[in-house]
Amino acid sequence: MTSGIGVNNQNAGSFSSEKLLMSPFSFVTFLLGLSLATAINLSDLTTVYEWPEKIEYDWPSETFKTKVFQDTSFELNGIHPRFMAVSPERIFLSLAGYRGLPASLVSIPTNSTSSLPPSLAPYPSWEMHRKEICGTIQSASGLEVDKMGRLWVLDNGSKKCNAKIWIFDLANSDKIQNVHEFSFRLGLHDLVLDETPDEWFAYITRFEKGHIVIFSLKTNKSWLLDTPGKSFLCLALSPKQETRMLYLGRLESNELYAISVREIRDRKRTAHPKLIGKWNQAPYRMLMDSAGVMQAAFFQKKYTSTWNTSLPFAEQPFIEVETLDSRWPFSFASGTSRNLWITAFNWNAKPKYRLLKAGPGLRSYLYDASKFDCLEGCHKEHGYCSRPGECLCKVGWKGNYCDECHPYPGCVNGTCNKPWECNCEASWEGMLCDKILCSETCNLEHGSCVAIGECLCKTGWKGKNCDECQPYPGCTNGTCSQPWQCNCAAGYHGKLCDLEDE
Repeated sequence: MTSGIGVNNQNAGSFSSEKLLMSPFSFVTFLLGLSLATAINLSDLTTVYEWPEKIEYDWPSETFKTKVFQDTSFELNGIHPRFMAVSPERIFLSLAGYRGLPASLVSIPTNSTSSLPPSLAPYPSWEMHRKEICGTIQSASGLEVDKMGRLWVLDNGSKKCNAKIWIFDLANSDKIQNVHEFSFRLGLHDLVLDETPDEWFAYITRFEKGHIVIFSLKTNKSWLLDTPGKSFLCLALSPKQETRMLYLGRLESNELYAISVREIRDRKRTAHPKLIGKWNQAPYRMLMDSAGVMQAAFFQKKYTSTWNTSLPFAEQPFIEVETLDSRWPFSFASGTSRNLWITAFNWNAKPKYRLLKAGPGLRSYLYDASKFDCLEGCHKEHGYCSRPGECLCKVGWKGNYCDECHPYPGCVNGTCNKPWECNCEASWEGMLCDKILCSETCNLEHGSCVAIGECLCKTGWKGKNCDECQPYPGCTNGTCSQPWQCNCAAGYHGKLCDLEDE
């Protein structure tokens, strides 16, 4: 069914009980139809599942469920999604809860024939979620599914158990392929994966610590990359085909930093990420697609934004939902299917939880943007394709060959040479080129524009340019310099200059 993160005429649906705020900010999003790197049509954003009030676990038995509630202070209505990863058949979610959780990592199917939303199946099993049993998952956070069909899971550990990174083989009955135990507990937030010809690295943020955690799958070893004076919360990795950069967002800061991946692969122990821009708000989650377009979600904000990293830093809006009210309102993920998956979470409105899908678009940063011959003439910089003979446009571009820029939203009588400009045509002015420009000789102190080059004169003034005063009515042989004067010409006198001098 069509979702409800509503749109104008080109973008994705509208929430059944919510409407899109068509502020100038959100108007940009949906008028231009932005996805991570291309337009989202009205039919492309769909609600996959809705949970009106609470999400239920897939309990193994009523007895087990009763025992969980008796032994803990857990409450179902305290669950909220944190991170998400996608495989062709399953969505994986790491969860948080204010009263504890019986399982912090769950899965649901990517589609279902049932009219009811699915229950949360603890992943990989209930047995792998036992508190203070250090050989099980204690507190899942960042997730990623790689090209090999493996699920990578960050586990924060607990007061007794060290943090870990788990790797599960999704194609082999969810077998544990690798588990690496860190030397510390707690603080892990998110991860990105970096593939080299013979190596897989995980780059991990650990909030409130002045370092990034690096893990090598090949050696099954980890080390710390110090970032003196700075701690980072969220991160994103540029696409494979580019000189890779690791982008980093600071905890409760709008500052965005970057560091060359080469420095990390060289196993340096200290790095100094460079400031490259500032979001409008502080992000908690960032995601990159295969075309180099980054999406960010922000603490307690009901919108997400994007930035095309091939251009100078410029934040562009993506989604805005009127009634979302939570500290962590969105999570998102992309994978092999060219769909963007989004969770929308709201404490105080129904439905409380939604799983949404947008597509087709680009795949995640782990994949090449395209290996096809695009439509002949498709702009090499502003276009791309997901199959032969196609031409899909990146953010800010349109047209059959992606060679036409999108003007500034609301631009009426203007054009652009690059996205978001509004260069006024002749006889128009203003930010949106919606104000008539009078002729250069029109006296705007004495008149106003009613049409291009036409002045409407104020009382007491006349002429094409409203620069001639109206003399006193009946003035015969006189002139004026201000309205209603009658300054007599030589040889005449009287109020109306109608009497000859003797």
